[in-house]
Amino acid sequence: MRWVGTFAWPKAIHEGNGTCQVFIDCKNDSQKEALLTILSGQETEPGATIFQVFAGTLTEMLDPQFVPISVEIDIEARKAQVEIDGVLKASGTPIVNPVSGEDHRVRVILPNGFEYAEAEYGSGTVLSTNALKLDSKNAHAHFFEMNMTQNGVVR
Repeated sequence: MRWVGTFAWPKAIHEGNGTCQVFIDCKNDSQKEALLTILSGQETEPGATIFQVFAGTLTEMLDPQFVPISVEIDIEARKAQVEIDGVLKASGTPIVNPVSGEDHRVRVILPNGFEYAEAEYGSGTVLSTNALKLDSKNAHAHFFEMNMTQNGVVR
């Protein structure tokens, strides 16, 4: 199973009024429903996962789309490509040191984070032409493995 979410908030995330649309690449109907439940934060202890926290900031949830998703990720290299044909293209690259031109590594550890335990930071670009239009170049990206339960990030 693969999924992609597009999110937008008019101001800071914690101020709410966000909009979200998810894209799911999965053939099994019961798995689709289970994934939608997880992504909506419905089966999560309050405040324990990014899904439940974000759900509380959304006022509009656009209909999910069930489409093929192409994904290539190399966390260590801070490189990623995600594509939904005709809908979304996103990429992640390392942060480049402006003086030396070398890749610059930034790793963040969140001992009590609800998003992840540890992530590599990078530069992200996204172009989305779906109902939630996004066009961002060389913005923030982070790369991490997600291992969590309904009680939060497994450490």
